[in-house]
Amino acid sequence: MVYTKRSNTQTHKTCTNLENTENHIVVAAIHVEFYQAHAQSNRLQNHSRHLAIKTMCNGESGRLSQGGTIAVLRAPRTTIVRPSLERELSLRFRQDSSNVTHASFDGLNADSTGSQVIIHRDGDLITGAMTDDSILHSIAVPRSATSGETTSFALSEPLNLSAGADGVIGRRISFVSGRTVIGQGIIGWN
Repeated sequence: MVYTKRSNTQTHKTCTNLENTENHIVVAAIHVEFYQAHAQSNRLQNHSRHLAIKTMCNGESGRLSQGGTIAVLRAPRTTIVRPSLERELSLRFRQDSSNVTHASFDGLNADSTGSQVIIHRDGDLITGAMTDDSILHSIAVPRSATSGETTSFALSEPLNLSAGADGVIGRRISFVSGRTVIGQGIIGWN
């Protein structure tokens, strides 16, 4: 193998082996250029993924991962009726060693107990409709949950805290009272 530099400043590998026929040399050069193009495509895809992650996570963060999932719920822009969230509500899910899923709310007030959390099949905050067939999981917030800094309770069934299939990562989550959406967000890694 000999490395040559072409005028367009891209480095190409060219086979020069006197025992090979001219056709083999051309085929080898085509394969090398294909793999270089494939490698360039992978670099661009990885760069795009990195930018998407930075955007989704609001830039770089010095905060250490706590494991599990997190969703920050805000009042929908279309909500003009009360009740509504007075401030952001964060909801974290984590699993313990016995595969029990625990939910922890930050910012839950006493009026919110008895409401429910809906995890939808989609991840669309703009046009996502509140229909029965859009519901993946429905979680009742126990009335015994107390207001305060953090409210935690165990779920009756474990959640799949991953992405894809029946996983919750990337899905829309709604905090509802009756059929009124009080807050919504997207579930992500914590």
